[in-house]
Amino acid sequence: MGLTRRQLLKRSSIGLGAVLFAGCAVPEREMVAQSPGRIPEDLVEGFDAHYATLCRVCDNPDGILVRVMEGRAKKVEGNPDYPLNLGKHSVKCEAGLQALYHPDRIRTPLIRDVRGGEVRSATWDEALDRIVSKFKAGQSQPKGMALLTSPLKGHLGLVASRFAEAYGGRHFALDTLEETVLRQSMKTVFGQSRIPHFDIENAKCVMSFGSDFLGSWLSPVHYSRQYGELRQGEKRGKTGRGILIQVEPRFSLTAANADTWIAVRPGYEGALALSIASAIIREGLADEAAVGRFRQLISAETLAKYSEDGPEAVKTGVSAKRIKELAHEFVANSPSLALGGGSAGAHTNGLFNLTSVYALNILVDNIGKAGGIIFNPESPMPGVPDVRKSNTLAEWKQLAEDMRGGRVQLALVRGANPVYGLPGEIGFSEALGKVPFVVSVTSFHDETTAQA
Repeated sequence: MGLTRRQLLKRSSIGLGAVLFAGCAVPEREMVAQSPGRIPEDLVEGFDAHYATLCRVCDNPDGILVRVMEGRAKKVEGNPDYPLNLGKHSVKCEAGLQALYHPDRIRTPLIRDVRGGEVRSATWDEALDRIVSKFKAGQSQPKGMALLTSPLKGHLGLVASRFAEAYGGRHFALDTLEETVLRQSMKTVFGQSRIPHFDIENAKCVMSFGSDFLGSWLSPVHYSRQYGELRQGEKRGKTGRGILIQVEPRFSLTAANADTWIAVRPGYEGALALSIASAIIREGLADEAAVGRFRQLISAETLAKYSEDGPEAVKTGVSAKRIKELAHEFVANSPSLALGGGSAGAHTNGLFNLTSVYALNILVDNIGKAGGIIFNPESPMPGVPDVRKSNTLAEWKQLAEDMRGGRVQLALVRGANPVYGLPGEIGFSEALGKVPFVVSVTSFHDETTAQA
């Protein structure tokens, strides 16, 4: 029997439909019940929650959100509502989880029954009872207790100072970086020790002396966001791309991103800043009122020593011609901003360097203005410190002498490692060994904890 054309098309369509429907069907393997013993390894059950907090790994804490699943921290992200970092965060914040789950983290109190002997695990009640008894016994001796911490402010600083006062002791804060010198320079130039807001994003020219603000200085996350706005921010409009000049002996991350890198001789950042200021005044680039305010801080006799072609300027390693060019570029691109810190403040003449650098801002009249130096407000809560307290090297030397003389009977260390962080000439390790009772509050063993 012959097959007509109509019949061929009819049967072909039926076969094609069967194939299509078979391809859309659920695969047979999905119809087989999975064994509870063969659940995929990446399957996570339960509910997650996000907790807003601060990253204490960073020197200037970023606001973070910690994702917690079934009681375990899983991920750290930047808090978009925190004004300092606006949702960004540093690699140090990510390392917080590694510190939390590190196998060497101290998980229980450790007690050393004999000074210099081995430590043993103890219960919290045993450790706290031992500490409380020592604190009560030490209250009778004035200044017999020393509380050693990292620089603190806010409620932590208030609690630490009141705790030390309650037991007749003293509070010492160890600042291993150069923020102590930075705050002293702020006090000298601006009359207040709070570190201000450096409005990099609204500046047209930023001249940085030693402050590697894209790498490690103060808050790199905050300044990196501002640097992006300096370069191509939407609100810059017709002002165009901002200029970055990095004055630093080392080719840092900030120097690598700068339009101009000035390789000044180490320790001569302040001399170069005064040479630029001298060129600004001699070339008539600054307002007379600004010059008057500048000379209240730096006298005309002092400034005369740093003329761009004088002997002090020659020591910087920067030519007189280049100094004049920097002066004109700094003034012409207003608003301009001068920053100082990092290596510039770490020399023996660090205070002179930073004072000279920040005095440049007076000449360009950018104090309290967009693109310049904007002061942070005081704490709205009375009695709560808004400046991180830190002690000078001379005060640490005196503490070491008191320890050697037996005038310190109890030392409580929290968040600091003075045995490692202080210069060896102080002999703090040997001095701490003279203290009868040392308590170290830390998550990991360090040089100071070895003395506890």
